[in-house]
Amino acid sequence: METCEHAKTSKKAISRELFGKTFKGRGEICAECGAILWDKNSQKAFYDWVTKLDGANNRDKFTVQFFLTHKASLCLDKMVRQFPGSDKTMMLRALTVIYLTAVAPFPEFATHVENITDSDVFKDLSRGGRDQKYKVHFKPLVLMDLQSWAKISGLPSSKFMEEAILRILSVYIENDPVLKEFWRSTILPRLELILKAA
Repeated sequence: METCEHAKTSKKAISRELFGKTFKGRGEICAECGAILWDKNSQKAFYDWVTKLDGANNRDKFTVQFFLTHKASLCLDKMVRQFPGSDKTMMLRALTVIYLTAVAPFPEFATHVENITDSDVFKDLSRGGRDQKYKVHFKPLVLMDLQSWAKISGLPSSKFMEEAILRILSVYIENDPVLKEFWRSTILPRLELILKAA
């Protein structure tokens, strides 16, 4: 498969569909392959547009609905009590952001967290009916990240989020020394920071 060098470009109108809306702007387009070459200006215009989408009329577009088992919900309750002033929605949002920023992009961490799926802790949290329904609202850019990682994983966003939460909750209660250290050094400081800023 040949790769295009994008040697011949011209500035043209560009558009991108997202969350049922269309971004329109200008950007460099490769004359040979048709690729849109996003530069700093076009990216900034796009991100400014995305940020403005999160209004009252669009709130449902940025909400992920998913289910957790009863045991996972009990574990979540325990975690919420550990952080006064937080609630389940704040905690779920924070845990998802941590998974997206501190686990998924880093193979060395992702491997440890993925290995937890073989543990009794993970299996116990996963067992039972998914009877606890949650709705979590995200900022559009965070939701874009969530959707991208879900697509890479081959899962719907709701299932990806459920799986991410189960993994983080398992790390939270796991006794394995490596995972306990990962919780203490990586997840906990980020969690405290996000919850303080909420």
